[in-house]
Amino acid sequence: MKANERVLEQILHSGDQYVIPLFQRYYKWTKDNWDRLWSDIYELLEEGGKRRHFLGSVVCVADNHQPGMVPRYMVIDGQQRIVTLSILLSALRDAAKSAGQSDLAAEIEDNFLLHRHKKKLERYKVVPRQRDRQSYLDLLDRKPVSEKTNITEAYRFFAGKLTDVGKNGRLEDLFKLVSNGVMLVVITLDAGENPFAIFKSLNSTGQKLTEADLIRNQVFMQVELVDQDSFEEDHWHPIEQAFEKTDTAGAIDITEFFRDYLMRDGRYVREDATFVAFEAEMETLRWAPADLCAELLTFARHYNVVRGREKATAPEIEAALTKLRQLNVSTTYPLVLTLLRRHQLGQLTVGDVVRCLEALSGFILRRFICNESSRGYSRWFPAACKELGNAPLSNLVTFLKGKGWPDDGRFATAMLHYALYTSKYNRAVLESLEMSIQRSEPVNLGNCTIEHVMPQTINDDLDGHEWKAALGSDWKRVHDMWLHTIGNLTLVGYDYNILMKNKPYPVKKCELVGKSKVYLNEHFESVDEWDETQISERGGQLASRLVPIWAGPDSFQ
Repeated sequence: MKANERVLEQILHSGDQYVIPLFQRYYKWTKDNWDRLWSDIYELLEEGGKRRHFLGSVVCVADNHQPGMVPRYMVIDGQQRIVTLSILLSALRDAAKSAGQSDLAAEIEDNFLLHRHKKKLERYKVVPRQRDRQSYLDLLDRKPVSEKTNITEAYRFFAGKLTDVGKNGRLEDLFKLVSNGVMLVVITLDAGENPFAIFKSLNSTGQKLTEADLIRNQVFMQVELVDQDSFEEDHWHPIEQAFEKTDTAGAIDITEFFRDYLMRDGRYVREDATFVAFEAEMETLRWAPADLCAELLTFARHYNVVRGREKATAPEIEAALTKLRQLNVSTTYPLVLTLLRRHQLGQLTVGDVVRCLEALSGFILRRFICNESSRGYSRWFPAACKELGNAPLSNLVTFLKGKGWPDDGRFATAMLHYALYTSKYNRAVLESLEMSIQRSEPVNLGNCTIEHVMPQTINDDLDGHEWKAALGSDWKRVHDMWLHTIGNLTLVGYDYNILMKNKPYPVKKCELVGKSKVYLNEHFESVDEWDETQISERGGQLASRLVPIWAGPDSFQ
């Protein structure tokens, strides 16, 4: 290993090329980083270049050099610095050309950016990772760049800063300062050293990489350098692409996917131990890199179904998943991922998957209504994966029973008195009731809001006095006890909710029955008054109706 202090001119004004290997992360610097660098450089300019600015280190290892080819070095650490400085020089070259300083522009391009007489990638002194590469190369080749990336934004940032420098006639001064006043320590490793192992060691000393970064690096370590570009394009990029933002769905942190994928076999994996678990699995299973990526891509597609970014192929499974997604319990993902994969392999029928998902939804909702803790879910649901065996449904039911799955009687009683409106599952419960009784003309529930039949506020105005009279002398107790319970809640269109407000029951009844198209509101047609008895009776009826909708252990006898 050799370590030498070098100014930027000594690094880039040479016949060498600096390549960002694929196990590195993409270009991540943003405005805060550019602003800090620019402030440091501009301060030197104001001081007249009397001192140098130390920017940090660049660690590189020589790639296999062949006669007649540009000597190439892989940048193991420091890519953000060297790529940013190259972008700054590109912006400086263009500013010089626009200012009529063609000699300065040519000096920057010929000595710091390009190997003018080389072809293809050998032309460029710095070569970023593949998905950063095109926008960077277009900048150096002065081609129009429309795509918004960190690299193009960095260029725009520096181009904007250089406008004032150009007006003051100091572009050449700035170039001399950047080329001779910015210093780095260049650490060159011996040829033959494992670049990934060194990179991982550097990361352990404080460089911040995500668990997904480390996993990607581990995979690419198994791929020959000459094959890494094609491997990235053909095998790895489709996995990352599966979780990118789309027109209809937000991006997914790929680390979340890796963690849930690793828990599919029943073990619990801490978030900060995702890479360690992945590394151990690779050592155990000995996947070939391409086969591993094929496996990961298969599960990535299942994962998008689990998360609702794509629909399941079977409508019955999609309906059951939609119901489960309403509960928003991410700890179920490893188990659901396992169910979908086993269905794909022909080990579970559509009906089996649906029943397992129904059991899972019922378990979660019932425990929530019965005030049971969800603290154990992060370990329970992965553990359930290895309990499925050859009889997945019955084994899952047995597992969930052992964790405390409220029976029908306990659930119905708890639901009757539960303050549903103030809970996170109010819409999930009410919409499930409405969907269970909808007939030929389904209602668009997306346009509905939750309505309190007995209003949330009973004032001392005329409407309030009518409500007090209807509820009786103990109206305050009745209001406090039953206000947010299921018996007093229904669904209405948003406009009707605004109109009804605190109106007395006879007025609300006309709106609910005569104008609302929600099937739940047919109940009020035969109810002429609204008091504690009516709220309790309706609550009991709806709670009983919910028993088969949100399945309990009694449903799987």
